[in-house]
Amino acid sequence: MGGTPGNMSDSILTVGSFGLYIENECIGWIVNSTNGNFYSLHVKPDFRGKGIGEMTLTGMAKQAALKGLVPNANVQLGNRVLFNLYEKVGFVCSHAVEQIKYRPKKIIKRNRDMNDL
Repeated sequence: MGGTPGNMSDSILTVGSFGLYIENECIGWIVNSTNGNFYSLHVKPDFRGKGIGEMTLTGMAKQAALKGLVPNANVQLGNRVLFNLYEKVGFVCSHAVEQIKYRPKKIIKRNRDMNDL
């Protein structure tokens, strides 16, 4: 699922994610997985610096806690703006890790039969 406003609005309704709206326009959102892990916090550029991220994050944390979940998130080490926002609403750093990701040695084409690998 991409992070477009339409997709996020669908997620907010079905997954229990949280969004802030002005006149039916989703201006900020955050997605919550079933275990309380937050991801995809986003505020539209025109609304940044106005407390929308804080309100969105706080709303999702309260919603998750009401479901008995322990709100948590992964924040990239260099993303101080996001890290500071999470701390501002009450999150504490439990540990820091470097992120690693898989990079295949050869590119697999989508339409290729997986048996040919």
